[in-house]
Amino acid sequence: MSAQEQDRVDGADGFQAPEIQQAMRKVPQTAHGEPAVWLAGGALAVAVFAIVGMVGLIAYQGGRAFWPDPIAEVTLPDGSKVWGEVQGTSTVPEGQENEGAPTKLVRTENYKWTGAHGRWFEFDTGTPTAYPEWAALAEMLDEGRIVGIPNAFRVDGEVLASEPSTVWDSFLEHHGQVRERYREMQSIRDDELAALSSRQEEGRLEVRRVEMEHGTDSEPHLAAQAEFETLLGELAGEQQLWNGKIAELKEINDRYEVGFLFSDGTQVYRPMAEVVRLVTPNRMSFGEKVATYFDRWWEFLSDRPRHANSQGGIWPA
Repeated sequence: MSAQEQDRVDGADGFQAPEIQQAMRKVPQTAHGEPAVWLAGGALAVAVFAIVGMVGLIAYQGGRAFWPDPIAEVTLPDGSKVWGEVQGTSTVPEGQENEGAPTKLVRTENYKWTGAHGRWFEFDTGTPTAYPEWAALAEMLDEGRIVGIPNAFRVDGEVLASEPSTVWDSFLEHHGQVRERYREMQSIRDDELAALSSRQEEGRLEVRRVEMEHGTDSEPHLAAQAEFETLLGELAGEQQLWNGKIAELKEINDRYEVGFLFSDGTQVYRPMAEVVRLVTPNRMSFGEKVATYFDRWWEFLSDRPRHANSQGGIWPA
């Protein structure tokens, strides 16, 4: 085999002859498109990092809302005190009284009674900030969140515990059963009563279908109407039974109440069934805070929204 033939064989096998390699070295890299490939790859990498960074930032900022922050007791210049989660610090804007004075955003909650979820307070940086051991955060069904000290546990209007520690023990003892009865009521509404409504609607549509097919007051139409009236009677009986069951469960739950003392001395009592979760961040261990954090995450992913879609979960979506 001649040298020329051997070069062809080497080229067929994927090896290039020296003269070919030398010729290719003289070809500029732009002719192969390599700069464009590197540019596209770099742009793709930047885009991926930007997306990952944005998602990570959103997850971090959103996830912080689930962490049980400590509840601070902030003493104001006038001597009054407020309880709440400190969410940030700033200064009084220019042009306002006490311009440049330090301010603190305290998430005081108790919106039903104060009309605000949080307030900016002016404070002296040297003002001591305490963390009351029994300051609690109650997450409610329809009233947002309550910040206060649990100082009463009532059954049938009678106070059975008035110290925070005993109130806490009583809450833990009864809250699980109260919430289980609440979930049973929700299940009856969502499943049993909803099924009765569906049967009623199906019966109404059947009467309408027969009327359109055979005419108003025709024999089939009158027969369908009579059958529908019979169905309504049966459904009314079943609905009464299920509503009675709901009323019975609600009556039991309404016996239990928890009292909260606000920082301004206001005393309120709320049904225990309305309390979704009660936490005392200032006395929780790190492990308990982690458990609460993931419990809130699970609620966010699996539960229905509440309090005007500002709390609860996103499951229907």
